[in-house]
Amino acid sequence: MIVFFSVWGGSVSFSESNSCDKQNSQYLKMIEFLCDCENVEKVIIGCPSDIYTEYSASFYNSKENFGKLIFPHSFAEYSYTSKAEELDYRMSEDDASENQIDIAVYKQKTQWIYKALERIDLKADVGFVFRGLDNTYNNTLAEYTLDDRGFYRKPPKTALGAAQVTYYLNKTNIPWHLIVTDSRDFMRGIGNRDISNLPISCTSQYNDELIWRHLREFGPAPNTDEIVESLEIEYSRIEMISGYEKDKFPLQDFDKKDQSQMIVFADSLDYDSGFDFKNYKYTILKKWVIDTRMDCVIYGKWSERVMRKSPEFAGNLNSNQMNSLLETMKVTFVVPQRVGWATQEIWKMISKGVIPLLHPRYDNQFSTVPRNHYIRCKDEADLIQKYEEIVLNNDRYLAIIYDLLQIYDPSCSYLFDFINKKHKSNQIEPLKRKYEDNA
Repeated sequence: MIVFFSVWGGSVSFSESNSCDKQNSQYLKMIEFLCDCENVEKVIIGCPSDIYTEYSASFYNSKENFGKLIFPHSFAEYSYTSKAEELDYRMSEDDASENQIDIAVYKQKTQWIYKALERIDLKADVGFVFRGLDNTYNNTLAEYTLDDRGFYRKPPKTALGAAQVTYYLNKTNIPWHLIVTDSRDFMRGIGNRDISNLPISCTSQYNDELIWRHLREFGPAPNTDEIVESLEIEYSRIEMISGYEKDKFPLQDFDKKDQSQMIVFADSLDYDSGFDFKNYKYTILKKWVIDTRMDCVIYGKWSERVMRKSPEFAGNLNSNQMNSLLETMKVTFVVPQRVGWATQEIWKMISKGVIPLLHPRYDNQFSTVPRNHYIRCKDEADLIQKYEEIVLNNDRYLAIIYDLLQIYDPSCSYLFDFINKKHKSNQIEPLKRKYEDNA
């Protein structure tokens, strides 16, 4: 089986320093997950990467099965790495705005991945595509967006990479999975799409419906009739992918933890715009943690205004600082990025022996833990009562954390089964791995 992997409108970094980045780590772990499947022969990386830089060698070489990876963007004639090359498709005529591009050159470059793989006679059997930011792949194929002068307006800098993915999916018509792991990328109604080959699954951290406007078929402008279709978004525990490990997670000894503070990790969604105080995360943290005078520290990206007003906000941490704290912590409080969604944070906390107490708005479809599970808090008083019970009663803490570790699924067997159900219903070869019995 040959797999196509990409980030629509994004890139993948294989450098050691970026391997812990929240978003990039999901891409790397999904690649590792696919490479570990014994019937996956090759994994095509269909987006820009830093694979051939000096910073990526150590991490890349540390992974057992990364020899299966193929990088079309590294082929010399299709290379797309520097800002100078990004500007190649701009119009050079005096009467053309710098925001207009040479339509012929842009169209040619949208075909890079497809042409590169066609040249070596390599076609994928199935695709896995992470969704990038919404505007990076909206109408990015030039043949569908000509104006009456034959010009195409300069797209966002990530649009060319997105257009290459769109062109490849349309041209090959391979079955593929859409993966949405950031709730900020999620929209109920998505605008016009120049894609005709729709995904066989939309996997995310929430069950919902996606209204997708797309083209009836791939081809020249006269054939671009638009249709509107409803796609089902399904919960698949994809948020666990960041903690993926091939083998079962070994139970650890957390008996030495001694941190009594409530430590919270939460970023403002508006820290760079000065609207932190109107942010729903700030409102929740103020009501549930700060105003209750709990002994707490909040780490994350927040504006100077917030940090000056509330000393509980202690600034951002790097990954090493965060991991050091997790070694001593017993408990944290979790607020979702978007109301109702599950996130990777609770599984990272559990894997490090930290009990995540959940705000009522977290995972309101109860996909992670049952409705009445201990870690779900009803109100501020319930949060305080559970926080005190955990930090003051070590036996109670150990009983709860070891119970949560039984739920934790680092081998991503739930996701593995989810994918194979989709493959079975679409007559696609299932993924296989030697350690299925242990997954």
